[in-house]
Amino acid sequence: ISLVHASTEMRKSVWMNLICSGIMQLFLEISRCNSSESHKADTSYRIEKSLQFLINNFKQDISIPDLASIENLSSSRYRYVFKELTGKSPKEYLTDVRMQRARDLLTTTNLSVSDIAELVGYKNMLYFCRIFKQYSGMTASEFRKRPL
Repeated sequence: ISLVHASTEMRKSVWMNLICSGIMQLFLEISRCNSSESHKADTSYRIEKSLQFLINNFKQDISIPDLASIENLSSSRYRYVFKELTGKSPKEYLTDVRMQRARDLLTTTNLSVSDIAELVGYKNMLYFCRIFKQYSGMTASEFRKRPL
C-alpha cells in the first residue's frame, strides 16, 4: 500500500509540476504580448511629428534621414519603427498619400494629368503615370473617365 501511495504522490507531483510549468509559460506569453502592445504604444509618439510632416509636405522630395531627424532617430531605426506602426515603409506610405491626393484631384478637378503629377510631388509625368497605374489598376485618364 505504501508503494501505491508513493507512486500516486509521485504522479501528483509530476502533474503539479507540469501544470505549474504551463501556467508559467502562459503568464510569460501574456507578459510578452502586453509588453509588445505597450512597446507599440510607447513608440507611436516617435513617428507622430514626422508622419504629420510627411502628410503636410507630400509634394516635396522627402528623405528618410529628414524624417528620422524630426524624431531624433537613426534612419534604420526610423524605418523599423515606421514599418512596425504603419505596416508600410515610409516610401510606400508617401506614395499612398500622393496617389490618394491624385485620385481626389482627378475626380474633383479638370486639371491635366501633367499638372496633377506635379501637384502631388512627381516631376516626371511618365513616372507618375506608371506609379498611378500600379496603384489604381488603370491609367489616370481611365480613372477620370470611369463612372462614379
